[in-house]
Amino acid sequence: MEAKITKTLLKKLNVYPKEVEIFEKEWPNGARVTDENLKRARELGIIIGWIADNHKTPQKILNKLAKSCDPQIRATVACNSNTPIKTLVELSKDKDWSVRKGVAGNEKTPKEALLTLSKEKDWRIRESVAENRATTQQVLSSLSQDKNWRIRWCLARNESLSKRILAKLGKDKSNLVQRWVAFNPNTPKETLSELGKHKDITVLWMLGQNKNTPQKTLVELSKRKRLRLLVCTNTNLTKKILAEHAKDSDIGVRKSVAGNNSTPKKALKNLSKEKNKHIRKNLAWNTNTPKDILSLLFKEEHFPTRWGLSINPSTPAETLKELRKDKVDWVRKGATKNLSSRKKT
Repeated sequence: MEAKITKTLLKKLNVYPKEVEIFEKEWPNGARVTDENLKRARELGIIIGWIADNHKTPQKILNKLAKSCDPQIRATVACNSNTPIKTLVELSKDKDWSVRKGVAGNEKTPKEALLTLSKEKDWRIRESVAENRATTQQVLSSLSQDKNWRIRWCLARNESLSKRILAKLGKDKSNLVQRWVAFNPNTPKETLSELGKHKDITVLWMLGQNKNTPQKTLVELSKRKRLRLLVCTNTNLTKKILAEHAKDSDIGVRKSVAGNNSTPKKALKNLSKEKNKHIRKNLAWNTNTPKDILSLLFKEEHFPTRWGLSINPSTPAETLKELRKDKVDWVRKGATKNLSSRKKT
């Protein structure tokens, strides 16, 4: 059967209704995927990229779009996770760099094709291979020696990267690379501890957000005023330090502590006496906040506080029943869904 784009398909792909209407008027019986029809669709304001990008688009249609004379359409197909392997291999040899870059970033691309693309002269293509979680460790290791800092920067952001390569990148000469090593959840704790001595404030800032950063390092970072607010959002920070910073003179730090699920209940109870709406909002969103405190927060005028309560799995059922009568739609829906999910379990 010939691959055709139809009104039914466009609706299935959630294409904007106005575009579906225009399409049906122009092609009441559907349209074959030809360059002439694609050009006409663009003239009519129909966004073909939406079809090429959608993972629900049938593979027959994607195969046809992959042969379009428009490199932008081919590049979009190259990024689609539903594009057939055979088509991805063909597109990996495309004359347009943006198409090859799309293939390089697609996790469905075969390892052999990624190996070939990793040797491209164009750094923009190697960059996508470095970010691709499906790229083999052998290829990633080779890319870690790339002279272009952008490649190493992309590698450091890849959460499938091995601890060995991350440890190596932790000593990179570029601060930009080290920043992402500090943020990567796979980075060895020894490397994270070493990065805790870094002079670059952004490296330390990203280190403070990493849930795997050793507690000793986090404690040291929390002593620095410029970093304390951020470090206090890290659930790996010790309960003792969180309890201490619940009394911090900086309201921003107390706000971070109020939203941290690792904060001791006693400290959260003390923070509930605060009048600041942002602190009270964070308490409402915190799943560790004592139920008696959550029950009292539903009368807050600040609607984000009530919204947080409505979706918090720790909020008592009686409070959720009251929130179903709230004047704000989001709050009512959140409370209804929260109660419904409890009945199922």
